[in-house]
Amino acid sequence: MISGKKKKYTSVNGILPRATRHSMRLLLGTALAMPITIGMMPVTTSTASAAVSELIVTARKREESLQTVPLSIQAFSAEDIERSDITSLQDLQNFAPGVTLFENKDREYGQVFIRGMSNVPPVGDTSRELASIFIDGVYYTGGIPGVNIDDLERVEVVKGPQSALFGRSTFSGAINFVTKTPGNEFKGRLKAKLATDDEYEIAGSIEGPIVEDKLSARGYVRYRDFGGQYKAADGGDLGEQEDLVLSGTAYFTPNDNFDLKINTSYVEQEDGPPASTLLGRAPTHNCGPFGTGTHTFFCGDVEYNGSKDSVPTNTIYPSVHVGAVSRSDPGFSREFWFTSWEANLDIGEYTLSYLGGYTDEEDDILSDFDVAGEDAFWTLRTREMDSISHELRLSSPDEDRFSWLIGVYAFEQDLTSTGTFVTGADNPFFPAVFAPNITDRKLKNTAVFASASFDVTDQLTLTAEGRYQDDEVESQAAGGTSLSGSTKAFLPRVIVDFQASDDILLYALASKGNRPTTLNPTLADLTPANQALFTSTFGAEPVVDEETIWNYEIGMKSSWFDDQLIVNLAAFVADWEGFQGITFAALDLNGDLDVLDTDDPANRENHVVTIPGDDVEVIGVEGEIDWLITDSWSAGLNFAWNESKYKGSKLDSTIARFFGPGASSDGFELGNVPNWSATIDTTYTAPLANSDFNWFIRGEGAYVGSRWASVVNAAETGDSFDVNLRAGIQNERFEVTFFAENIFQDETVESLRIQGDSAADPITFFPRAYEAVLPKRRQIGVTATVNF
Repeated sequence: MISGKKKKYTSVNGILPRATRHSMRLLLGTALAMPITIGMMPVTTSTASAAVSELIVTARKREESLQTVPLSIQAFSAEDIERSDITSLQDLQNFAPGVTLFENKDREYGQVFIRGMSNVPPVGDTSRELASIFIDGVYYTGGIPGVNIDDLERVEVVKGPQSALFGRSTFSGAINFVTKTPGNEFKGRLKAKLATDDEYEIAGSIEGPIVEDKLSARGYVRYRDFGGQYKAADGGDLGEQEDLVLSGTAYFTPNDNFDLKINTSYVEQEDGPPASTLLGRAPTHNCGPFGTGTHTFFCGDVEYNGSKDSVPTNTIYPSVHVGAVSRSDPGFSREFWFTSWEANLDIGEYTLSYLGGYTDEEDDILSDFDVAGEDAFWTLRTREMDSISHELRLSSPDEDRFSWLIGVYAFEQDLTSTGTFVTGADNPFFPAVFAPNITDRKLKNTAVFASASFDVTDQLTLTAEGRYQDDEVESQAAGGTSLSGSTKAFLPRVIVDFQASDDILLYALASKGNRPTTLNPTLADLTPANQALFTSTFGAEPVVDEETIWNYEIGMKSSWFDDQLIVNLAAFVADWEGFQGITFAALDLNGDLDVLDTDDPANRENHVVTIPGDDVEVIGVEGEIDWLITDSWSAGLNFAWNESKYKGSKLDSTIARFFGPGASSDGFELGNVPNWSATIDTTYTAPLANSDFNWFIRGEGAYVGSRWASVVNAAETGDSFDVNLRAGIQNERFEVTFFAENIFQDETVESLRIQGDSAADPITFFPRAYEAVLPKRRQIGVTATVNF
C-alpha cells in the first residue's frame, strides 16, 4: 500500500542524507551496476544492513535516490570501485554490461560505446563521441584512457540519449565521474599494490578542515608502473605503462546558503609500444573474393596464437630517421590539466548553480603503423587541445509538487593535431618523411535547457525536458581552405513514472539525441570535379549533415522480500537516422569500378572521410538482479542484450568495397560492440575469530559476446569470459586483499578493427587484415590499505 507521495532525496552542502526506508534497497551497492557486498564493509555481519547508506545520483542535475530515478543508470559507489580494483575505463566496462571501451591499439585514444551504438571517428578526434565523459558534471574532451577512476565518490553510467540535460556527444549515454568532497574530519589513506608483470602502485590521500566548518581541502597522489605482458619479436617490451596523478579539492562553505567546490587534477602518462599486432593476414584468408575485386579476406574468429614473447611488431625506430621527427623513442606521452568549479547559492527556496570547467591536454605518439613484423611505415601524431565550458542554472525546491530548473550553457574547444608518416626499413617506395597532415579545428556550442516535473498524483509524475543548442564547427584543410558548419537543434525528453507500490517504480520515456554537423576538410582542397565524384560515389561532402536518434524506453525498479532482492529491468528501441560512417574512400577516377585492384595512383583519390549512411535500428534489454542471501552472503547478476542493424538500402562504402558498388547494407550489424554482455559476482564475509577483523572472499565473472571487426560482419573477436577471485581481511583501519584476475587465461583479443595491410602492400594498403589489441593475461597480486 502506498504511504504517500514518493520522496525526492537531496543532500545539504554535499553531505548525503541518512538511510531511509530504501537504505537496504541499495545494500548490494549499486543495483544497476555491480552489486556491492556487505562483506566489504568494515562492520560485523549483524549490523551490516544498517551500515549501508542510500546512494544518491545526479543524472537529472538534481540529487536523487538511485532507485527512484526513472532512468536506466548503473552507479558505482566508492566501495564498489575499491573492492574490485577499478582504476580505468578498461576495468569499468567489465562490470557495466552494455558499455564497451573501444581501444585504438594504445592509450592515446579510446571511445565508449553504450547500448550497442558504435562508430569510430578518426584517431585523435575526441569531439565526435557517441557517449561522453563528464567529471563533476563538466564535459570532458580529453583522451578518455587518461581518466583516473581511483579516489572518486561514485561513477554514474546513464544509458540512452542524455542530450536534453547534458548536451552534445551524449547520443547513446553519458558517464559522470563524481570526485570526493572534503569534509570537516581529518583523515587520510595509503594504498599499495604489488602484482605480477612488474606492476606496482602507491596512492595516498589526505583531507581535513582548514577553517572549521568553513573551508576544507583534500589532496591525492597516485603513481603506477606496469611492465607489460608481451614482448615484440625484436626484443622490445610491449604494453608498458606509467602514470602519475595529482589532484586537489577545496570546499568552501562560508554560510548555510552558499558552497563552492573547486577540483583540479594533473595527469602524466608515459607508455611504451602497445601490445597490438596485425592478425588475419594473407595467406590465412579463407573467404572471398568479393564484388569486382580479387582480394580475399579472413572470416570468423580472429585469434592470436603466437608467443607472448615474440609478437610480430616493431619497437626499434630506424636509426637512419632519428632526428627526422620530433621524437625517436616509440611510445606515447600525455600531459593534461583538468579543473572544475561548482558553486551553489540558495536564494530563498530556490538554488542558483554555476558549473565551469577547463581542460588542457598535449600528447604525442610514435608507433609502428603496420603493427606487423615487416617495417613499412611509422607514424607520429601530436595533439594540442584546450576547452572551456560554463553552465548557469536556477532550480526550484525538489519537494514541491511542481519542480523545475532552467539553465544556459556555453562551450568552446580548440584542437590542433598533426600526423606524419615516416618510412620504415623495409620500404623503398617513399621518401623518409611525408609532409605532415595538420588539422586545426574550433568548436562552439551554446544552449538553453529546462526541466519541469509535476506530480499528477502521489504516485504519478510527468516530466518534460528540453535543450535548444547551436553547435558550430570550423576547420582548415591542409591546402589552406577554410570550412565551417553549424547545427541548430531542439532535443527533448519526456518521462512518465508511476510508483505502483512502496517498492515498485514503473517508467516510460521518449528522448531525442543528435551528433552535430561534422566536416571533411580534406575534400575542400579537391577540384570541383573530384568533389562532385566523391559526392556521387560515396555521398561524401565537405559538410556532413547531423545524425539524430529517437529512443523509446520502458523500465521497472523494484525490491522484494524486505529489500533483500533487487530486480531492475529496462527495454528500449531506438531509430538512428543519418549514420555518419567513417571510411577510407578510394575514388575510382578512371571509372572501371575496380578500386580494390587499382594500383595506379593517378587513377585513384584516397581520403579518410565521414559520409552519411543508412539508418540504424537499435533494440535492447537490460537487467540487474541483486540478492542478499544471508547477512553474510550476497550475489548479483547484471546483463545487457543489444542489437544494432542497418535498415534500408543506402550505400556504406566499407560494405561496397567488399561486395561491390550498389551493395545494400540492410541487415548488417555495427562493429566493435557485443550483442550480449553480463557480469556475475558473489561475496561471503564473516568475523575472524578472536579479532576485530572480518575475512571475505569474492568471485567475479565478466562475459562479453563476440564483436564484429567492422560493419562487413566477416571477422569477429569471439566470446570472452574472465573470472576473478579476491580474498582478504579488513577492519576499520587496515585491509589486505589477495587477487587473481583472468584466472582461466581467457585469450580473446581486447578489441579488433579492420585495417589495410600496409606492410604487405605499402602502395595501396588494400589487402585486408585486422588490428588487434592483445588480451590481458592472468595477473596475481596483493593490495594493502591503511586508513588513519
